[in-house]
Amino acid sequence: MKKLICTLFLCVILAAPGLARERSIFGASRTVIGGFGGPVLKITDINGDIGALVGGRGGWILNHSLTLGAGGYLLASDLDLTPKVAPLDEVPIPEQLKFGYGGFEMGYVIRPKELVHFSFNTLLGAGNVRLENFEDNFFVVEPALNMEINVTPNMRLGMGLSYRLVNGVDDNVWVNDADLTNTVGVITLKFGKF
Repeated sequence: MKKLICTLFLCVILAAPGLARERSIFGASRTVIGGFGGPVLKITDINGDIGALVGGRGGWILNHSLTLGAGGYLLASDLDLTPKVAPLDEVPIPEQLKFGYGGFEMGYVIRPKELVHFSFNTLLGAGNVRLENFEDNFFVVEPALNMEINVTPNMRLGMGLSYRLVNGVDDNVWVNDADLTNTVGVITLKFGKF
């Protein structure tokens, strides 16, 4: 059964449009290499408050479909947090959250030459969260699924969803892994050679 699944998986990859190499009688086909870059807006829930993250992503495109690159994002909204457990003898003072992350991204574009098509990518990286009296680093994984529209030959508009999974923030009264892990709405503009 494992051999059958592996064989089917290999056949799908080789037959995928964009990754399949053109064959000819005279000479080998070339691998097409392109590139892209552009701004990204992410809307997400952080500890019960809606926040906007801004950033960008860019990278290489191999054979019109496989993408390899990087992305980085910073919280642009002012989010004031109050402690989860208030000290008995003190009034909780709201804290402003600083939050950002980035890392390596790998993805795949399905039928990139179609006017409307889909892509998926995953970010693997690290980030930092800061408050007035607390700072910690964390590991982040964020898979995403996007619908893309070919606006011009050199511009793509993408809209989709991702899920940010954060691990490594020490438990404290202000913020933890669960507060930073959530679904994310994503809007992307990509400029480049596709």
